Amino acid sequence: EGKVTLPLIYALQQPGEQAEAMRRLLNTDSLSDAEIDTLIEFAKAEGGIDYAYQTMERIRTEAFKLLAPYADSEAKDAFLSLFNYIIKRHH
Repeated sequence: EGKVTLPLIYALQQPGEQAEAMRRLLNTDSLSDAEIDTLIEFAKAEGGIDYAYQTMERIRTEAFKLLAPYADSEAKDAFLSLFNYIIKRHH
């Protein structure tokens, strides 16, 4: 079972014939490796990767603000470290 990721969802929302072609491609029963590569390149070209990083940064900032009033603790540090790790790992 395939997964449609945030970068691809963003790219598919862009206007144009290419986005329409990619939406049709996703409606097929199974995708070849080449078709998956095409979808990945489409998501990159349409700014989906940048959008995903901006979204991660926004969510991280919101989480840090929500946790700021709480005293420092192992749990808080672990949570904040996890956010940083996830973003750095994908960046």
